[in-house]
Amino acid sequence: ELEALKDAGVSIVDQIVCAHARLFVGTRDSTFSYRIQEERELLGFDHSATFNVFCGQIDDNSGALCESIKWLIK
Repeated sequence: ELEALKDAGVSIVDQIVCAHARLFVGTRDSTFSYRIQEERELLGFDHSATFNVFCGQIDDNSGALCESIKWLIK
């Protein structure tokens, strides 16, 4: 299936799955995460289930959740 979809097709499938999940946790400063958050907002998902990010290593708490920048669609 990977050969049929190629890398770009797999990325599109990943984005669709993430956009429709009950909860999304992305990575900070990621274009991929930003696009999923944008799509989830358009789909009407609650912000508390959409704007969650891993920040990486913060004060030796690797993988800690941190505040996400919320680029809200108005």
